[in-house]
Amino acid sequence: MKKTVFALLALLLMGTAVFGQNKAQRIKEIRNAYAQAKKDMADNGKGGFPPVDIHIDLNDGTEVSEDFIINDERQVDIFFKRIRQRTDTDLFDPHCYFIVEKWSANGHTSYREMLFDPFFDRLMFSYMKVETHAGAVIESRYYYDDYGRCIEQKPKQGGMAWSSAETDYEKAKNYLAIFDALMRQKGAEAGRQEAQASADKAAQMQHIRSVYAEAKQKVEKDAKSELPRNVQVTIRDCEDPEMPAQKDVLKFWFDTIADDDTPYNSCYFMSSTTTLGDHDVYSEYLFEPKTPAPIFCFSKQQQNDGPALEWRYYFDKGGNCIEVKGSADRNGPGFADMKAAKAYQSLFKMMVDTIM
Repeated sequence: MKKTVFALLALLLMGTAVFGQNKAQRIKEIRNAYAQAKKDMADNGKGGFPPVDIHIDLNDGTEVSEDFIINDERQVDIFFKRIRQRTDTDLFDPHCYFIVEKWSANGHTSYREMLFDPFFDRLMFSYMKVETHAGAVIESRYYYDDYGRCIEQKPKQGGMAWSSAETDYEKAKNYLAIFDALMRQKGAEAGRQEAQASADKAAQMQHIRSVYAEAKQKVEKDAKSELPRNVQVTIRDCEDPEMPAQKDVLKFWFDTIADDDTPYNSCYFMSSTTTLGDHDVYSEYLFEPKTPAPIFCFSKQQQNDGPALEWRYYFDKGGNCIEVKGSADRNGPGFADMKAAKAYQSLFKMMVDTIM
């Protein structure tokens, strides 16, 4: 019996020692990966190579009353690499390796870092620094193994932590989902739309034009406002070292709707600008007020050696295309269509739900 107890105790001690060694090795790997990521970020866009990153600006400004003004500014930088992992293709797949999140509200700033394994899209480390309204600074550090388990945490400021290992890990998953959606949606191109007959087409067209004019006025007012309410995403990418660099700028304008005492953010207008070599595309997406339903899409394609091509699509509230206007044969690419508009609306919701 004593021999059995001693044997179990020995196995337990050996397991503890092995775990300690594995943990120390894992933390060392994380620190090396962190140092490499910082170097890659510093070298981004240097040495003759185009920059590869995503920058998100979210501005949520609201004057609730003369004494209560909300001015919430958030910036997110996503750094990624193009990695060729498959031998059966010439494509270089995008993989996120580092995210920096900064935000300020009412004079206080906060900061977060997330380190990812770029080959397997897994969170390795997260760091957060928060300045409270009372002036205290709270920091936290979480180290993760390959299975997403926190193996080490180092909170500061009296043991306090603004987040937890679980919430940071969940937020990282949401950011990876945003990254994947942005990579799929940038420079979106889909099939053409065919117009369908509508009994009250004239009234619907008049409604769309009225909503468009109102949205444009709100966008112009937002540009001059000290409390803007918009999201801007800038994607700089190069899908292949031998291809020209591509830049996408996405802009979303939104209102907060307070129906049934449950406020939510609703995007009413969105634009997309894609620049790729001598190929430029500008698109607009108009949404029905208070709903995510697209009702109008516009796209303009410009090449240096050719005329500009334009398309306009008008939709009823049921999503049916009731009118198509274009300066070229519709057999050409239809960039602005219902599928792309819905994808952008979904992307907007993902961003505001995760960042705000």
